[in-house]
Amino acid sequence: MNCFNQKLNSSCRQLKYNIIIIVLLALLQHLSATHFDTSQCGASKRCVIGGCPQQNNQQLNNCHYFFSVKPDMENADESVEIELFTKKSSPETKYIAVGFSEDVSMGDDYVTYCVVNPAGQVEVHLGKNPAGQKSNQAAGEANDAGVLEMLESKSTEDGIFCRVRERDETVENLICGSSLWGI
Repeated sequence: MNCFNQKLNSSCRQLKYNIIIIVLLALLQHLSATHFDTSQCGASKRCVIGGCPQQNNQQLNNCHYFFSVKPDMENADESVEIELFTKKSSPETKYIAVGFSEDVSMGDDYVTYCVVNPAGQVEVHLGKNPAGQKSNQAAGEANDAGVLEMLESKSTEDGIFCRVRERDETVENLICGSSLWGI
């Protein structure tokens, strides 16, 4: 009987440790779902955090979107690193986008967007808002080539994340003259 109790206690202890490990892994997976590192906001990168209840950016778990931009360490004069994250408000949420403009109309400006394809993978593309229109049109793969590079991405039932390197003429505006750097 003593041997049986020892084996039972050992099995229970093993089960308890397995449950704790599973709970910890689930917690880590949830915490890493965004991959968005806010610790460098205001230091090495500029961040916009929004969709927070009552605009309370202190409770980041409740915010709906995150955006950051910083000079790319490999090619600081030629490219920037952009991070985008959005919580999925519904299972139909399939993309997050950011556009840079010198005016508020966003006409004739490029938009960088990360979209979940039918296979569940995140892709990055370049779009353009035609002058006088509020619709985004794909710029085409030929325009994506050499301009955008996916560095990291993830799509979960909770959200969409992408980290992208962008090279083009908008870099000078982002680094030197954009109002974003005044945030």
